[in-house]
Amino acid sequence: MSGRSEVLLVGEGNFSFSVAVCESGDVNSITASCFQSEQEALNQEHAARNIQRLRDQGCTVLFEVDCTRLNEHDVIRHRMYDHIFFNFPHCGRKSGVKKNRTLLAKFFISCIDVLEAVGEVHVALCNGQGGTPRDHPMREWHNSWQVVAMAAEAGLILSEIHSFDRNRYLGYKCTGYRDFLSRQSHHPVKLVLEQLLREVKSLWPVSLVSGNYPEFLSLSQDKLRAFGLNPSSSEIYHIKPSKKSIGPLQEQQQFSSSSYILRPSLLVHTEEVMQQEDFSPGTIYALSGLVFQRVPISPNRSPAYHQLLLVAVLPTESQPVQSLQNILEALLSHHKFSLENEELGQECRIRLSSCELDSFAQISSVPVVQSDLQHRKSSVLTLLLNLDHLATLTFSIPDWRLLWTSDPRFLARFEPSIPVPVPFQPFSLYPPSYTHDVSFWMEPDTFDEYEFHEVVRVATCGAVKDIQLVDRFRHPHMGHASLCYRLSYQSPDRALSRNRVLDLQNRLRTLLPLRMNVTLR
Repeated sequence: MSGRSEVLLVGEGNFSFSVAVCESGDVNSITASCFQSEQEALNQEHAARNIQRLRDQGCTVLFEVDCTRLNEHDVIRHRMYDHIFFNFPHCGRKSGVKKNRTLLAKFFISCIDVLEAVGEVHVALCNGQGGTPRDHPMREWHNSWQVVAMAAEAGLILSEIHSFDRNRYLGYKCTGYRDFLSRQSHHPVKLVLEQLLREVKSLWPVSLVSGNYPEFLSLSQDKLRAFGLNPSSSEIYHIKPSKKSIGPLQEQQQFSSSSYILRPSLLVHTEEVMQQEDFSPGTIYALSGLVFQRVPISPNRSPAYHQLLLVAVLPTESQPVQSLQNILEALLSHHKFSLENEELGQECRIRLSSCELDSFAQISSVPVVQSDLQHRKSSVLTLLLNLDHLATLTFSIPDWRLLWTSDPRFLARFEPSIPVPVPFQPFSLYPPSYTHDVSFWMEPDTFDEYEFHEVVRVATCGAVKDIQLVDRFRHPHMGHASLCYRLSYQSPDRALSRNRVLDLQNRLRTLLPLRMNVTLR
Protein backbone atom coordinates (compact mmCIF):
# COMPACT_ATOMS: atom_id res chain seq x y z
CA MET A 1 0.00 0.00 0.00
CA SER A 2 1.35 3.42 -0.91
CA GLY A 3 0.16 6.52 0.85
CA ARG A 4 -2.54 6.62 3.47
CA SER A 5 -5.66 4.73 2.52
CA GLU A 6 -9.05 3.38 3.51
CA VAL A 7 -8.81 -0.37 4.07
CA LEU A 8 -11.47 -3.05 4.43
CA LEU A 9 -10.52 -6.51 5.69
CA VAL A 10 -13.02 -9.35 5.34
CA GLY A 11 -13.00 -12.93 6.55
CA GLU A 12 -10.85 -12.17 9.59
CA GLY A 13 -10.40 -14.89 12.21
CA ASN A 14 -8.75 -13.62 15.39
CA PHE A 15 -8.15 -10.15 13.85
CA SER A 16 -4.36 -10.49 14.18
CA PHE A 17 -3.85 -9.47 10.53
CA SER A 18 -5.99 -6.37 11.04
CA VAL A 19 -3.83 -5.42 14.03
CA ALA A 20 -0.65 -5.91 11.99
CA VAL A 21 -1.99 -3.67 9.20
CA CYS A 22 -3.19 -1.08 11.70
CA GLU A 23 0.16 -0.88 13.47
CA SER A 24 2.07 -0.59 10.18
CA GLY A 25 1.09 3.10 10.07
CA ASP A 26 0.40 3.00 6.31
CA VAL A 27 -3.37 3.40 6.51
CA ASN A 28 -5.75 6.17 7.36
CA SER A 29 -8.78 4.11 8.37
CA ILE A 30 -9.42 0.40 8.87
CA THR A 31 -12.66 -1.53 8.83
CA ALA A 32 -12.03 -5.09 10.05
CA SER A 33 -14.77 -7.66 9.66
CA CYS A 34 -15.47 -11.35 10.07
CA PHE A 35 -18.25 -13.74 9.08
CA GLN A 36 -18.81 -15.09 12.60
CA SER A 37 -20.91 -13.55 15.33
CA GLU A 38 -19.08 -11.55 18.00
CA GLN A 39 -19.35 -14.40 20.50
CA GLU A 40 -17.95 -16.92 18.03
CA ALA A 41 -15.11 -14.58 17.11
CA LEU A 42 -14.18 -14.06 20.76
CA ASN A 43 -13.61 -17.81 21.08
CA GLN A 44 -10.61 -17.48 18.73
CA GLU A 45 -7.20 -17.37 20.38
CA HIS A 46 -6.21 -13.75 21.30
CA ALA A 47 -9.28 -12.39 19.46
CA ALA A 48 -10.55 -10.37 22.43
CA ARG A 49 -7.16 -8.69 22.88
CA ASN A 50 -6.84 -7.94 19.15
CA ILE A 51 -10.35 -6.52 18.88
CA GLN A 52 -9.72 -4.23 21.82
CA ARG A 53 -6.42 -3.04 20.28
CA LEU A 54 -8.23 -2.19 17.05
CA ARG A 55 -10.96 -0.27 18.83
CA ASP A 56 -8.39 1.61 20.92
CA GLN A 57 -6.82 2.78 17.63
CA GLY A 58 -10.18 4.00 16.33
CA CYS A 59 -10.73 1.14 13.88
CA THR A 60 -14.18 -0.14 13.01
CA VAL A 61 -14.78 -3.79 13.93
CA LEU A 62 -17.78 -5.54 12.40
CA PHE A 63 -19.24 -9.01 12.86
CA GLU A 64 -21.56 -11.20 10.77
CA VAL A 65 -20.32 -9.61 7.53
CA ASP A 66 -21.04 -11.67 4.41
CA CYS A 67 -18.19 -10.90 2.00
CA THR A 68 -20.44 -11.77 -0.95
CA ARG A 69 -22.94 -9.04 0.03
CA LEU A 70 -20.77 -6.10 1.07
CA ASN A 71 -23.00 -3.59 -0.70
CA GLU A 72 -25.91 -4.62 1.54
CA HIS A 73 -24.16 -4.10 4.88
CA ASP A 74 -25.47 -1.11 6.85
CA VAL A 75 -21.98 0.28 7.54
CA ILE A 76 -19.83 -0.87 4.62
CA ARG A 77 -22.20 0.21 1.84
CA HIS A 78 -21.82 3.88 2.88
CA ARG A 79 -18.01 3.86 2.49
CA MET A 80 -15.53 3.58 -0.36
CA TYR A 81 -12.28 1.68 0.10
CA ASP A 82 -8.88 1.93 -1.57
CA HIS A 83 -7.87 -1.59 -0.57
CA ILE A 84 -9.95 -4.67 0.26
CA PHE A 85 -8.17 -7.70 1.75
CA PHE A 86 -9.37 -11.30 1.87
CA ASN A 87 -6.76 -13.72 3.25
CA PHE A 88 -7.00 -17.41 2.41
CA PRO A 89 -10.72 -17.56 1.57
CA HIS A 90 -12.41 -20.92 1.92
CA CYS A 91 -15.97 -22.16 2.21
CA GLY A 92 -14.93 -24.41 5.07
CA ARG A 93 -14.68 -28.11 5.74
CA LYS A 94 -13.91 -30.08 2.59
CA SER A 95 -15.62 -27.84 0.08
CA GLY A 96 -14.68 -28.52 -3.52
CA VAL A 97 -12.97 -26.11 -5.90
CA LYS A 98 -16.24 -25.25 -7.63
CA LYS A 99 -17.81 -23.94 -4.42
CA ASN A 100 -14.69 -21.90 -3.63
CA ARG A 101 -14.63 -20.47 -7.15
CA THR A 102 -18.21 -19.33 -6.63
CA LEU A 103 -17.19 -17.71 -3.35
CA LEU A 104 -14.41 -15.78 -5.09
CA ALA A 105 -16.65 -14.64 -7.95
CA LYS A 106 -19.39 -13.39 -5.61
CA PHE A 107 -16.79 -11.67 -3.42
CA PHE A 108 -15.23 -9.81 -6.37
CA ILE A 109 -18.65 -8.72 -7.64
CA SER A 110 -19.59 -7.54 -4.16
CA CYS A 111 -16.40 -5.45 -3.93
CA ILE A 112 -17.20 -3.29 -6.94
CA ASP A 113 -19.86 -1.16 -5.24
CA VAL A 114 -17.57 -0.23 -2.32
CA LEU A 115 -14.23 0.00 -4.16
CA GLU A 116 -12.69 3.28 -5.32
CA ALA A 117 -12.19 3.66 -9.08
CA VAL A 118 -8.44 3.08 -8.69
CA GLY A 119 -8.83 0.73 -5.76
CA GLU A 120 -7.28 -2.70 -5.34
CA VAL A 121 -8.52 -6.05 -4.10
CA HIS A 122 -5.90 -8.27 -2.43
CA VAL A 123 -6.59 -12.00 -2.13
CA ALA A 124 -4.12 -14.41 -0.52
CA LEU A 125 -4.33 -18.00 -1.78
CA CYS A 126 -2.41 -21.18 -1.09
CA ASN A 127 0.05 -22.30 -3.73
CA GLY A 128 -1.77 -24.05 -6.59
CA GLN A 129 -5.22 -22.63 -5.87
CA GLY A 130 -4.95 -19.59 -8.14
CA GLY A 131 -4.50 -21.52 -11.37
CA THR A 132 -1.87 -19.13 -12.74
CA PRO A 133 1.59 -19.95 -14.20
CA ARG A 134 3.08 -18.55 -10.98
CA ASP A 135 1.76 -21.57 -9.06
CA HIS A 136 4.38 -24.30 -8.74
CA PRO A 137 3.39 -26.95 -9.42
CA MET A 138 0.49 -25.66 -11.49
CA ARG A 139 -2.75 -27.56 -11.08
CA GLU A 140 -4.94 -28.60 -13.96
CA TRP A 141 -7.18 -25.63 -14.83
CA HIS A 142 -10.40 -27.41 -13.84
CA ASN A 143 -8.90 -28.25 -10.44
CA SER A 144 -7.92 -24.67 -9.56
CA TRP A 145 -9.91 -21.75 -8.23
CA GLN A 146 -9.41 -19.87 -11.52
CA VAL A 147 -8.85 -16.58 -9.74
CA VAL A 148 -8.32 -14.54 -12.94
CA ALA A 149 -11.59 -15.75 -14.46
CA MET A 150 -13.49 -15.20 -11.21
CA ALA A 151 -12.17 -11.63 -10.93
CA ALA A 152 -13.16 -11.01 -14.54
CA GLU A 153 -16.78 -11.65 -13.54
CA ALA A 154 -16.57 -8.30 -11.72
CA GLY A 155 -14.57 -6.56 -14.44
CA LEU A 156 -11.34 -6.83 -12.44
CA ILE A 157 -7.95 -7.82 -13.85
CA LEU A 158 -4.97 -9.48 -12.20
CA SER A 159 -2.19 -6.89 -12.16
CA GLU A 160 0.33 -8.19 -9.60
CA ILE A 161 1.35 -11.43 -7.90
CA HIS A 162 3.48 -11.47 -4.75
CA SER A 163 4.47 -14.16 -2.32
CA PHE A 164 2.65 -13.74 0.98
CA ASP A 165 5.27 -12.36 3.36
CA ARG A 166 4.08 -13.38 6.79
CA ASN A 167 7.06 -11.67 8.44
CA ARG A 168 5.83 -8.34 7.10
CA TYR A 169 2.78 -8.59 9.34
CA LEU A 170 4.19 -9.13 12.81
CA GLY A 171 1.78 -10.94 15.09
CA TYR A 172 -0.36 -12.28 12.25
CA LYS A 173 -1.53 -15.82 12.87
CA CYS A 174 -3.73 -17.86 10.56
CA THR A 175 -6.72 -19.23 12.50
CA GLY A 176 -7.47 -22.26 10.35
CA TYR A 177 -7.50 -25.88 11.43
CA ARG A 178 -3.68 -25.97 11.42
CA ASP A 179 -3.69 -24.32 14.85
CA PHE A 180 -4.49 -27.59 16.69
CA LEU A 181 -0.96 -27.66 18.07
CA SER A 182 -0.38 -23.95 18.62
CA ARG A 183 1.08 -22.91 21.94
CA GLN A 184 -2.16 -21.55 23.40
CA SER A 185 -4.49 -24.15 21.89
CA HIS A 186 -6.82 -26.09 24.19
CA HIS A 187 -7.67 -28.59 21.50
CA PRO A 188 -7.76 -32.22 22.72
CA VAL A 189 -5.02 -33.14 20.23
CA LYS A 190 -2.78 -30.54 21.86
CA LEU A 191 -3.72 -31.76 25.33
CA VAL A 192 -2.70 -35.36 24.64
CA LEU A 193 0.53 -34.14 23.03
CA GLU A 194 1.38 -32.17 26.17
CA GLN A 195 0.46 -35.11 28.40
CA LEU A 196 2.66 -37.49 26.42
CA LEU A 197 5.64 -35.12 26.41
CA ARG A 198 5.31 -34.58 30.18
CA GLU A 199 5.65 -38.33 30.67
CA VAL A 200 8.65 -38.53 28.33
CA LYS A 201 10.34 -35.58 30.07
CA SER A 202 10.23 -37.49 33.32
CA LEU A 203 12.76 -39.90 31.80
CA TRP A 204 14.86 -37.85 29.33
CA PRO A 205 15.37 -34.22 28.29
CA VAL A 206 12.99 -33.23 25.49
CA SER A 207 13.60 -30.55 22.86
CA LEU A 208 10.70 -29.31 20.71
CA VAL A 209 11.74 -29.03 17.07
CA SER A 210 10.75 -25.83 15.26
CA GLY A 211 11.37 -24.71 11.73
CA ASN A 212 9.92 -24.95 8.24
CA TYR A 213 9.08 -28.57 7.52
CA PRO A 214 6.92 -28.52 4.36
CA GLU A 215 3.80 -30.61 3.91
CA PHE A 216 4.28 -30.64 0.13
CA LEU A 217 7.37 -32.57 -0.93
CA SER A 218 9.33 -33.77 -3.92
CA LEU A 219 11.05 -37.04 -3.06
CA SER A 220 12.75 -39.69 -5.13
CA GLN A 221 11.43 -43.21 -5.02
CA ASP A 222 14.67 -44.37 -3.40
CA LYS A 223 14.23 -41.75 -0.69
CA LEU A 224 10.69 -42.90 0.01
CA ARG A 225 11.85 -46.50 0.30
CA ALA A 226 14.61 -45.43 2.68
CA PHE A 227 11.92 -44.14 5.04
CA GLY A 228 10.01 -47.41 4.83
CA LEU A 229 7.40 -45.96 2.45
CA ASN A 230 6.20 -47.70 -0.69
CA PRO A 231 6.40 -45.20 -3.60
CA SER A 232 3.61 -47.03 -5.44
CA SER A 233 1.32 -47.19 -2.43
CA SER A 234 -2.22 -46.15 -3.24
CA GLU A 235 -2.40 -44.43 0.16
CA ILE A 236 0.13 -41.73 -0.80
CA TYR A 237 -1.23 -38.52 -2.27
CA HIS A 238 0.76 -38.13 -5.50
CA ILE A 239 0.36 -34.75 -7.19
CA LYS A 240 1.22 -34.31 -10.84
CA PRO A 241 1.89 -30.78 -12.14
CA SER A 242 -0.03 -29.57 -15.16
CA LYS A 243 1.63 -30.48 -18.45
CA LYS A 244 1.20 -26.85 -19.46
CA SER A 245 3.61 -25.73 -16.73
CA ILE A 246 6.47 -28.07 -17.72
CA GLY A 247 7.81 -29.38 -20.98
CA PRO A 248 7.64 -33.05 -22.05
CA LEU A 249 11.36 -33.55 -21.40
CA GLN A 250 11.13 -31.97 -17.95
CA GLU A 251 8.11 -34.12 -17.15
CA GLN A 252 9.95 -37.28 -18.16
CA GLN A 253 13.01 -36.35 -16.12
CA GLN A 254 11.06 -35.33 -13.01
CA PHE A 255 8.76 -38.32 -12.79
CA SER A 256 11.36 -40.91 -13.66
CA SER A 257 13.29 -40.08 -10.49
CA SER A 258 10.99 -38.21 -8.11
CA SER A 259 7.37 -37.32 -7.50
CA TYR A 260 5.38 -34.61 -5.77
CA ILE A 261 3.49 -35.86 -2.75
CA LEU A 262 1.65 -34.65 0.32
CA ARG A 263 3.67 -35.61 3.36
CA PRO A 264 2.67 -39.18 4.30
CA SER A 265 4.82 -39.41 7.44
CA LEU A 266 7.05 -37.23 9.60
CA LEU A 267 9.72 -39.91 9.19
CA VAL A 268 10.79 -38.09 6.03
CA HIS A 269 12.21 -35.34 8.29
CA THR A 270 14.26 -37.67 10.52
CA GLU A 271 17.58 -36.80 8.87
CA GLU A 272 16.84 -33.07 9.03
CA VAL A 273 16.12 -33.31 12.74
CA MET A 274 19.32 -35.27 13.41
CA GLN A 275 21.39 -32.78 11.38
CA GLN A 276 20.36 -29.79 13.52
CA GLU A 277 23.27 -28.00 15.15
CA ASP A 278 21.90 -28.59 18.65
CA PHE A 279 21.20 -32.30 18.13
CA SER A 280 23.01 -34.31 20.80
CA PRO A 281 22.79 -37.85 22.20
CA GLY A 282 20.72 -38.26 25.34
CA THR A 283 17.99 -35.77 24.32
CA ILE A 284 14.70 -36.66 22.65
CA TYR A 285 13.68 -34.31 19.82
CA ALA A 286 9.95 -33.92 19.21
CA LEU A 287 8.41 -32.81 15.90
CA SER A 288 4.65 -32.64 15.35
CA GLY A 289 2.54 -31.74 12.34
CA LEU A 290 0.01 -32.80 9.72
CA VAL A 291 0.42 -35.88 7.55
CA PHE A 292 -1.85 -37.12 4.78
CA GLN A 293 -3.07 -40.50 3.56
CA ARG A 294 -5.50 -41.69 0.91
CA VAL A 295 -7.87 -43.89 2.86
CA PRO A 296 -11.46 -45.05 2.40
CA ILE A 297 -14.18 -43.17 4.24
CA SER A 298 -14.78 -44.79 7.60
CA PRO A 299 -15.62 -43.74 11.17
CA ASN A 300 -12.04 -44.35 12.30
CA ARG A 301 -9.58 -43.27 9.58
CA SER A 302 -8.88 -39.69 8.57
CA PRO A 303 -7.23 -38.50 5.33
CA ALA A 304 -5.30 -35.92 7.35
CA TYR A 305 -4.14 -36.20 10.94
CA HIS A 306 -1.55 -34.85 13.35
CA GLN A 307 1.48 -37.00 13.94
CA LEU A 308 4.24 -36.87 16.54
CA LEU A 309 7.79 -37.91 15.70
CA LEU A 310 10.31 -38.49 18.48
CA VAL A 311 13.97 -38.90 17.44
CA ALA A 312 16.87 -39.62 19.78
CA VAL A 313 20.20 -41.38 20.23
CA LEU A 314 19.94 -43.08 23.62
CA PRO A 315 22.06 -45.62 25.50
CA THR A 316 20.73 -49.13 25.02
CA GLU A 317 21.06 -49.77 28.73
CA SER A 318 18.33 -47.21 29.42
CA GLN A 319 15.85 -49.47 27.58
CA PRO A 320 14.22 -46.59 25.66
CA VAL A 321 11.83 -48.79 23.68
CA GLN A 322 10.48 -50.46 26.80
CA SER A 323 10.16 -47.11 28.56
CA LEU A 324 8.15 -45.53 25.74
CA GLN A 325 6.04 -48.66 25.56
CA ASN A 326 5.25 -48.30 29.27
CA ILE A 327 4.26 -44.66 28.77
CA LEU A 328 1.83 -45.53 25.98
CA GLU A 329 0.41 -48.40 28.00
CA ALA A 330 -0.26 -46.03 30.90
CA LEU A 331 -1.99 -43.52 28.64
CA LEU A 332 -4.20 -46.22 27.16
CA SER A 333 -4.75 -48.32 30.25
CA HIS A 334 -8.54 -48.07 29.91
CA HIS A 335 -8.68 -48.93 26.20
CA LYS A 336 -8.34 -52.14 24.24
CA PHE A 337 -5.10 -52.46 22.30
CA SER A 338 -2.49 -55.07 21.49
CA LEU A 339 1.29 -55.07 21.27
CA GLU A 340 3.20 -56.65 18.42
CA ASN A 341 6.94 -57.17 18.78
CA GLU A 342 9.02 -57.58 15.65
CA GLU A 343 12.68 -58.43 15.28
CA LEU A 344 13.95 -57.25 11.89
CA GLY A 345 17.65 -58.05 11.82
CA GLN A 346 19.24 -55.56 14.21
CA GLU A 347 16.11 -53.46 14.33
CA CYS A 348 13.61 -53.82 17.16
CA ARG A 349 10.09 -52.59 16.44
CA ILE A 350 7.03 -52.49 18.66
CA ARG A 351 3.75 -51.73 16.97
CA LEU A 352 0.68 -50.79 18.97
CA SER A 353 -2.69 -51.50 17.40
CA SER A 354 -6.12 -50.67 18.75
CA CYS A 355 -9.27 -52.47 17.80
CA GLU A 356 -10.41 -49.36 15.87
CA LEU A 357 -7.29 -48.46 13.89
CA ASP A 358 -4.21 -50.41 12.95
CA SER A 359 -0.75 -49.05 13.53
CA PHE A 360 -1.60 -45.80 15.27
CA ALA A 361 1.78 -45.90 17.02
CA GLN A 362 5.14 -47.34 16.13
CA ILE A 363 8.41 -47.44 18.05
CA SER A 364 11.61 -48.58 16.38
CA SER A 365 15.17 -48.76 17.63
CA VAL A 366 18.29 -49.50 15.58
CA PRO A 367 21.50 -50.31 17.52
CA VAL A 368 24.54 -48.18 16.65
CA VAL A 369 27.93 -47.41 18.16
CA GLN A 370 28.53 -43.72 18.82
CA SER A 371 32.16 -42.52 19.06
CA ASP A 372 31.15 -39.56 21.19
CA LEU A 373 29.64 -41.97 23.70
CA GLN A 374 33.01 -43.66 24.14
CA HIS A 375 31.84 -46.66 22.11
CA ARG A 376 29.06 -47.56 24.47
CA LYS A 377 26.17 -49.25 22.71
CA SER A 378 23.41 -46.82 21.81
CA SER A 379 20.27 -46.83 19.72
CA VAL A 380 18.76 -44.45 17.18
CA LEU A 381 15.20 -44.41 18.42
CA THR A 382 12.14 -43.13 16.59
CA LEU A 383 8.51 -43.04 17.67
CA LEU A 384 5.57 -42.22 15.41
CA LEU A 385 2.21 -41.53 16.98
CA ASN A 386 -1.17 -40.66 15.51
CA LEU A 387 -2.14 -37.84 17.90
CA ASP A 388 -5.66 -37.51 16.53
CA HIS A 389 -6.47 -41.14 17.21
CA LEU A 390 -4.90 -40.97 20.66
CA ALA A 391 -7.10 -37.94 21.41
CA THR A 392 -10.26 -39.76 20.35
CA LEU A 393 -9.32 -42.66 22.64
CA THR A 394 -8.23 -40.54 25.59
CA PHE A 395 -11.32 -38.30 25.59
CA SER A 396 -13.80 -40.92 24.26
CA ILE A 397 -14.60 -38.78 21.20
CA PRO A 398 -16.96 -40.92 19.09
CA ASP A 399 -16.16 -39.45 15.66
CA TRP A 400 -12.77 -38.23 14.43
CA ARG A 401 -14.51 -35.56 12.31
CA LEU A 402 -15.29 -33.68 15.52
CA LEU A 403 -11.58 -32.88 15.84
CA TRP A 404 -11.95 -30.64 12.77
CA THR A 405 -15.18 -28.90 13.73
CA SER A 406 -15.26 -25.12 13.99
CA ASP A 407 -18.18 -25.26 16.42
CA PRO A 408 -17.10 -23.48 19.64
CA ARG A 409 -19.18 -25.92 21.71
CA PHE A 410 -16.61 -28.61 20.95
CA LEU A 411 -13.60 -26.82 22.48
CA ALA A 412 -15.81 -25.67 25.35
CA ARG A 413 -15.76 -29.31 26.52
CA PHE A 414 -12.02 -29.10 27.21
CA GLU A 415 -10.34 -27.08 29.91
CA PRO A 416 -6.68 -25.99 29.64
CA SER A 417 -5.54 -27.90 32.73
CA ILE A 418 -7.31 -31.20 33.24
CA PRO A 419 -5.47 -33.52 35.65
CA VAL A 420 -7.57 -36.50 34.56
CA PRO A 421 -9.06 -36.67 31.03
CA VAL A 422 -12.82 -36.22 31.10
CA PRO A 423 -14.87 -38.23 28.57
CA PHE A 424 -16.32 -36.04 25.84
CA GLN A 425 -20.05 -35.35 26.00
CA PRO A 426 -21.54 -34.77 22.51
CA PHE A 427 -23.34 -31.47 22.01
CA SER A 428 -25.39 -32.85 19.12
CA LEU A 429 -27.72 -35.51 20.52
CA TYR A 430 -29.16 -38.30 18.37
CA PRO A 431 -28.12 -36.81 14.99
CA PRO A 432 -30.31 -38.16 12.18
CA SER A 433 -28.78 -40.61 9.74
CA TYR A 434 -29.71 -41.33 6.14
CA THR A 435 -28.76 -44.08 3.73
CA HIS A 436 -28.44 -43.70 -0.04
CA ASP A 437 -27.06 -46.02 -2.69
CA VAL A 438 -25.09 -45.06 -5.77
CA SER A 439 -24.34 -47.56 -8.55
CA PHE A 440 -22.47 -47.21 -11.81
CA TRP A 441 -20.75 -49.03 -14.67
CA MET A 442 -16.98 -48.76 -14.70
CA GLU A 443 -13.90 -50.09 -16.44
CA PRO A 444 -12.35 -52.61 -14.02
CA ASP A 445 -8.75 -51.75 -14.95
CA THR A 446 -9.15 -48.00 -14.53
CA PHE A 447 -11.34 -47.72 -11.44
CA ASP A 448 -9.58 -46.28 -8.38
CA GLU A 449 -11.65 -46.95 -5.27
CA TYR A 450 -9.65 -44.43 -3.21
CA GLU A 451 -10.42 -41.79 -5.82
CA PHE A 452 -14.12 -42.70 -5.53
CA HIS A 453 -13.95 -42.06 -1.79
CA GLU A 454 -12.23 -38.71 -2.42
CA VAL A 455 -15.01 -37.66 -4.80
CA VAL A 456 -17.58 -38.58 -2.14
CA ARG A 457 -15.73 -36.46 0.44
CA VAL A 458 -15.68 -33.46 -1.87
CA ALA A 459 -19.26 -33.74 -3.12
CA THR A 460 -20.82 -34.31 0.30
CA CYS A 461 -18.62 -31.89 2.29
CA GLY A 462 -17.61 -34.67 4.69
CA ALA A 463 -21.20 -35.56 5.62
CA VAL A 464 -20.76 -39.26 4.76
CA LYS A 465 -19.68 -41.26 7.78
CA ASP A 466 -19.23 -44.66 6.19
CA ILE A 467 -19.31 -46.41 2.80
CA GLN A 468 -19.97 -50.08 2.13
CA LEU A 469 -19.77 -52.01 -1.14
CA VAL A 470 -23.09 -53.88 -1.27
CA ASP A 471 -23.16 -55.31 -4.80
CA ARG A 472 -20.79 -56.18 -7.62
CA PHE A 473 -21.92 -57.34 -11.05
CA ARG A 474 -20.10 -58.04 -14.33
CA HIS A 475 -22.02 -57.91 -17.61
CA PRO A 476 -21.74 -61.32 -19.31
CA HIS A 477 -21.36 -59.87 -22.81
CA MET A 478 -20.05 -56.30 -22.48
CA GLY A 479 -17.32 -57.09 -19.94
CA HIS A 480 -18.11 -53.95 -17.93
CA ALA A 481 -18.48 -54.20 -14.18
CA SER A 482 -21.14 -52.58 -12.04
CA LEU A 483 -20.61 -51.52 -8.44
CA CYS A 484 -23.17 -50.41 -5.89
CA TYR A 485 -22.07 -48.54 -2.79
CA ARG A 486 -24.19 -47.70 0.25
CA LEU A 487 -23.47 -44.29 1.76
CA SER A 488 -24.31 -43.52 5.38
CA TYR A 489 -24.91 -39.81 5.92
CA GLN A 490 -24.56 -38.48 9.45
CA SER A 491 -22.91 -35.37 10.87
CA PRO A 492 -21.66 -35.10 14.46
CA ASP A 493 -21.88 -31.29 14.55
CA ARG A 494 -24.32 -30.10 11.87
CA ALA A 495 -28.04 -30.44 11.30
CA LEU A 496 -28.53 -32.66 8.25
CA SER A 497 -32.06 -32.53 6.89
CA ARG A 498 -33.47 -35.03 4.43
CA ASN A 499 -33.57 -32.37 1.70
CA ARG A 500 -29.96 -31.34 2.38
CA VAL A 501 -28.82 -34.95 2.08
CA LEU A 502 -30.72 -35.33 -1.19
CA ASP A 503 -28.92 -32.24 -2.51
CA LEU A 504 -25.56 -33.71 -1.52
CA GLN A 505 -26.41 -37.04 -3.11
CA ASN A 506 -27.36 -35.28 -6.35
CA ARG A 507 -24.09 -33.34 -6.27
CA LEU A 508 -22.26 -36.63 -5.96
CA ARG A 509 -24.11 -38.09 -8.94
CA THR A 510 -23.21 -35.02 -10.98
CA LEU A 511 -19.55 -35.07 -9.98
CA LEU A 512 -18.83 -38.79 -10.34
CA PRO A 513 -18.98 -38.96 -14.18
CA LEU A 514 -16.89 -35.78 -14.42
CA ARG A 515 -14.11 -36.94 -12.12
CA MET A 516 -14.09 -40.67 -12.89
CA ASN A 517 -14.58 -42.88 -15.93
CA VAL A 518 -17.96 -44.23 -14.81
CA THR A 519 -21.54 -44.30 -16.12
CA LEU A 520 -24.29 -43.94 -13.56
CA ARG A 521 -27.05 -46.51 -13.41
